[in-house]
Amino acid sequence: MTKVSGLSNGQIILEDGYNKNALPRKDDEPVQVVLTTHLQNIINVNEEKQVISVDLSLRLVWKDERVSLNKSFHKYLEKDPIGEYFNINPSEVEKLWLPDVYIPDSIEIRHPKYMADPI
Repeated sequence: MTKVSGLSNGQIILEDGYNKNALPRKDDEPVQVVLTTHLQNIINVNEEKQVISVDLSLRLVWKDERVSLNKSFHKYLEKDPIGEYFNINPSEVEKLWLPDVYIPDSIEIRHPKYMADPI
């Protein structure tokens, strides 16, 4: 195991040889990613052009067996109906595998913003 350096102060432990470009799966099984959406605001509806502008957030949850939480940070574990999870520091996100998100027929999508509780 290799500790990830940075702002997390050892929050995350990566398996030796971790490759963020490799799918987090065992035995070539598909990676299960649970997606939930939260519609925050309908900004505009243009019936003539058949275009709707919305603010919405996407929540993606998956299990990556190659990543674990340092035991000293277990007090930050949270639980919901999907299971147990932790919010990672946004500065660490670039070091991890992330699922691709494709929204067909979208005209414009803002860059994602990663949310995390301060630790």
